[in-house]
Amino acid sequence: MTTNQLALIALLVLSIKVNSQKNITVYTNDKKEIGTNLISHVPILATEYVFPERVNDFQMDTLSNHIALEIRGLSNNGKWLKNKGYTLRYDAVKQKVLWSEKVNYQLENIEQFEGITLRTKGGKTFCIDNDTAEELWEVRNSILFVDQTKKIALGYRLATSNKDSEILEGIDLRNGNVVWERFITREYGWNDIYRIDESNLMIVAGGIHTLNINDGTGWDYYTKTGKKDYTSSTIGTGLGIVAGLLTGTYAASTGHDLVRDVSSNVIEDSLNLYFASNEHFTKLDKKGSIKWQIKLPDDKTSKSQIFKKEEELFVVNKGYAYLGYRKLDVGTPFVACFDRETGGQKYLIEVGEKKDDNINAMDIDGNNLILIFPNRISKFDLESGQLIESISFSEVAFGGLNNFIGEHVYIEKNSRYTSLPKTDLTKYYVLTNKHKILVLDSELKPENEIDTNDVYLYYLKWNDYNFLSKENGTIIIDGEGQKIAKITVNKNSKLIGSKLYSVSDKSLFVIDLNQIIDGKP
Repeated sequence: MTTNQLALIALLVLSIKVNSQKNITVYTNDKKEIGTNLISHVPILATEYVFPERVNDFQMDTLSNHIALEIRGLSNNGKWLKNKGYTLRYDAVKQKVLWSEKVNYQLENIEQFEGITLRTKGGKTFCIDNDTAEELWEVRNSILFVDQTKKIALGYRLATSNKDSEILEGIDLRNGNVVWERFITREYGWNDIYRIDESNLMIVAGGIHTLNINDGTGWDYYTKTGKKDYTSSTIGTGLGIVAGLLTGTYAASTGHDLVRDVSSNVIEDSLNLYFASNEHFTKLDKKGSIKWQIKLPDDKTSKSQIFKKEEELFVVNKGYAYLGYRKLDVGTPFVACFDRETGGQKYLIEVGEKKDDNINAMDIDGNNLILIFPNRISKFDLESGQLIESISFSEVAFGGLNNFIGEHVYIEKNSRYTSLPKTDLTKYYVLTNKHKILVLDSELKPENEIDTNDVYLYYLKWNDYNFLSKENGTIIIDGEGQKIAKITVNKNSKLIGSKLYSVSDKSLFVIDLNQIIDGKP
């Protein structure tokens, strides 16, 4: 008999009646063959947990070894997630279903944070018992950010309550008590949130705000990071707000007609912070005091990216922003250069050739700035801002130009796997919306094309091994780029300690990665 046949005979069947729902049965197979060690030629085995319906996502609670699984099916055509499903909590040690809760994912969600489980619904957040799902406490607040170490969450009060809806609250996750309050605007939503140290955060929302998560204290710098706009045209669907990086949550803007993300990233040096908004480009010291503030043309500003090079600062204004999740033409694409010490403007040059000529991506190559537009790539001299060359690309032949390829994209060459951009540093690698990667020479002229089906995506590292995904499989390479193992898991797999967790259809797989080293299952 094969290993899998023997394992199937040994299946363990576990059932429990949960919350008046039907019995939930979980099949366990602790010898599921899921890959091969290519050095020892020994099969790689996983423990497989088979659930009644499709598993869409999961979260591990490493304190209890409990797994929260999002059980959620697909539409009949297989393209869309169903709105309704349920969350199931499973004890992997006792091999026992603890509870399940029906969830309408359009209106609510359940998240776990190292021993604490929160359910958000209708502007309220409920803390539920990990073992029973009983409600422990309730707050009229939608949680936006959770500090798992400090056990403090951030959120705004429900708009219908008596309190100002712009008051951010710190909530003790152990009992639901509000431990501090602080006014931080969310008129234009949260653009970003950064961790400064173990106790302090930086929130980009209508300016920049530092926040001590223990007591809510910090400084504020206010500026507009959005604008009212009824005339901008939609140019596509954006990726959504980049905020709540540690939890995947965000605070939406408070007005339906407000264009958001009219701002830049925040950059810093040893003493100062730099930030561009709808109205200003500003240098702040790290106590929030303004060192200089330069007026920007607010009829031209949009989402932007700033960077520093030696004693100069650069603003790349991209020509778009967001209304909700819709990407809009906003402002005018331009490149500007400023003196880092004084804020003096060296140049501001418009680079768009027409209204919807947005900047999709940028790269710095020595003293040159490379900009990707929808159907052309242009090279500018950073010193003067002048155009060096510009090459147009037929959208029919090549597709629309999207972005530069990152170093996480790998390709096989001579039986070794290497980051594509590192194979030839004199070339540019550009992704198009026709699933092509254009290989361009130093003069931006196309030399070759690579199909995206022929590349691999790096998604995690364990010890000295890199994991590269392609379709629904993963290869594992050593530090020399040599393939040493292959496993049937996708890039959404999660590493916890030396174990890899992955889902496929109705199954959750747990793989002990030490099999890669010693070659024994």
